[in-house]
Amino acid sequence: MPKFFATCSKGLAPALESELKSYDLKLKNLFVKDSGMLFECSWEKAYEINLRTHVASRVLMPVLDYKASSEQQIVHGLKKHQFSKYIPKNGSFSLRVKIQRNANYKDQRFVMNEIRVGLLNQFAEEGRDDITVSTDHPDLEIFVGVHGIQFSYSLNLSGEPLSNRGYRLEGERAPLRESLAAGLLRLAEWKKDEPLVDFFCGSGTFLIEAATQKELNTAFFKRKFAFQNWENFDAEAFAALKESLQPVEDRPQIYGFDQDPRSIQSVSTNLKELKLHDRIQIKQIALKDLDMEKMEIPKGVVILNPPYGERLGNFDEALEVYKLVGETLKSKFSGWRAFVLSPDIELSRAIGMKSFFKTTVDNGGIECAFLGYEIK
Repeated sequence: MPKFFATCSKGLAPALESELKSYDLKLKNLFVKDSGMLFECSWEKAYEINLRTHVASRVLMPVLDYKASSEQQIVHGLKKHQFSKYIPKNGSFSLRVKIQRNANYKDQRFVMNEIRVGLLNQFAEEGRDDITVSTDHPDLEIFVGVHGIQFSYSLNLSGEPLSNRGYRLEGERAPLRESLAAGLLRLAEWKKDEPLVDFFCGSGTFLIEAATQKELNTAFFKRKFAFQNWENFDAEAFAALKESLQPVEDRPQIYGFDQDPRSIQSVSTNLKELKLHDRIQIKQIALKDLDMEKMEIPKGVVILNPPYGERLGNFDEALEVYKLVGETLKSKFSGWRAFVLSPDIELSRAIGMKSFFKTTVDNGGIECAFLGYEIK
């Protein structure tokens, strides 16, 4: 049975583990790492994970590990695996090389070139001169990690990142990746019978990911995954899998508020495109005007990514926003649980409450704290 590795953003491994176990895929030999989950399963199950996951960034297949203490051994080690067996006639491949700080080889371009030339020579020896190098939608994308003298090779089943859901408007910027939003919702242990509120809803990432958390991503049914180009792809099994998976349509209580009319317009457009406009309630309103009792919204969960940096301005302005967040939660959300994504410990302190939950996640290269509060 082949091994696979589902990657995720730093800090989301517990959320990914929870998600994959909830699908009852009967994965074997699960091993949780900081950057994802390693497991064994059939190819059909690997296809299914690509179709269903909301938290994973990609699904990879580890295929080769070896030690190379010299330049010659880098190329020699490639002979231990036949990469050409995945690539169709007149197909292409690309390389993505990541060199860790402890690696014996510091020049990433040198290592990439050695591997590229080595693979092309290997393909030529196998009579596969038809295989070319391409960075534009290659048939096979090979990920290489270098730790010390250890070289690890994995194949990218997913193609483009799974966080690319397909519902963003052209040119629309979102401060939160979709897969991160889905992972944070799982870390918050939000249940669909609980109301969910985001009063800094922005482009609506939390709202949309919450509304579709248990559902199949229909955009994934339309997109093409990298594994569909491979020689061993079972098109019949994949078609049968898609036919067997049925969308689950829940009706959770989800509310999005923002005082910026541009945000409300952006969310409205996305919701109509996704046919979610009747499942998520949004309203343009300032925080000072929020009245949960008047809106008759039962107690539930608040989840927030307050504006900061380019979205707001200087640090002092961000500090005032976080103070306002704390005041709003304490005065208007008594009995709720609240979860806040914060990029700075001083901003977190400005909320003025003690957290019962805290973890660290990577938000687009920014290390952020994800904090949970029980509001008395």
